[in-house]
Amino acid sequence: RVMAEPHIVLRTSRLAKCVGERFASRCIDAVMAGVSFTQIDVLDEARRMGMPWDEAVGFDHSSALSLDMLSRDAMLEGATFMINDEVRERINIADMAFSVDRVVSRLSECMTLRIGDLIYLGAPEQFEVKIGDNYKVAIGDKVLLNFDIK
Repeated sequence: RVMAEPHIVLRTSRLAKCVGERFASRCIDAVMAGVSFTQIDVLDEARRMGMPWDEAVGFDHSSALSLDMLSRDAMLEGATFMINDEVRERINIADMAFSVDRVVSRLSECMTLRIGDLIYLGAPEQFEVKIGDNYKVAIGDKVLLNFDIK
């Protein structure tokens, strides 16, 4: 069983270590659309055995990322996730548990962010993956990802 999670993805533009929230916006230069995939049965087994989750979330083709990038401000318009042209989820930055600046600041405390690092912002929902489905992710009115599940 595989589940998909749509994301707004941030690209870092500079080296960042212990960046305060008020300066975090300076560390992001672009946003992209992403979808991550998780093998739920493998994840459940790893959790049950107290093992790492790597195999459940880090397999071949476990993530899709748009090639096109938009300016940082584009994320304020939010993202739309569609399956077979039906809107399944709208991701609004303002509805997230933590602000983007808080996420970037906190991550920079845990690890050094490097130029070009990608930050997949949390996804509110998961969707069961079915062969033959078409996925689209748009930020604002621009479709950045459009692919079929095979």
